Amino acid sequence: MELRIKEVCKQKGLKISDLAKRLGISRQALSKRINNNPTIESLSEIAEILKVDPIELIVPSSDYSHFYSGDEWLGIRRK
Repeated sequence: MELRIKEVCKQKGLKISDLAKRLGISRQALSKRINNNPTIESLSEIAEILKVDPIELIVPSSDYSHFYSGDEWLGIRRK
């Protein structure tokens, strides 16, 4: 599963190191957590901190794309 945590952090004006700090873990531990099949609980915790829906952290298949209106996420839709 490909994730877009770095991209969402950037949209929210947050660095990955800041996200790790808010999670109470090191940047290396965060990297390991998100690169080794993260659990839904991990994604939910990250999403809660970023104030997004957990599905927004996942890269959709090539036929789909995340859609936004300004800063508001509207979901995943067919291209």
